[in-house]
Amino acid sequence: MTDNIELFVNPGLAPDEVADIRAELRDWGWEPAVRRMPPRRGAAEFTWLLLLTVPAEIIVKTMLEQAGRQAFETLRGFVQRRLGHQEETQVVVIEEAGSGAQFALSADLPLEAYRQMVEALSAGATDDGLRTFDRGRGRWVGET
Repeated sequence: MTDNIELFVNPGLAPDEVADIRAELRDWGWEPAVRRMPPRRGAAEFTWLLLLTVPAEIIVKTMLEQAGRQAFETLRGFVQRRLGHQEETQVVVIEEAGSGAQFALSADLPLEAYRQMVEALSAGATDDGLRTFDRGRGRWVGET
């Protein structure tokens, strides 16, 4: 089932950085196909570092296999390690393979954002398009 996972990486990432990302995803039981691609799917104000395309059921299964809050902390830690000291506009995007729903994950997102993302994916109520987390409203919003 993990053969449906694709990882698109910024062309500027060094081979050892890509290897580290793949190793971490393997720890989750995922074996993504890796491709180097320039950003191409909307959100011009963002510089995409990673685009991870995963079927919703795989994301949800992975999160449920870990204990509650730890699952969201693990995913947030992954994003923070990847973005680290990068410019503020860089994001890791998780795209649901079936619907095309995309979630732009920045290094400073609260755990609630991760919980809501997984909840939306598990409910299957996701439409095509990019979402960002609106901190003022405390929820994901689609681009207009």
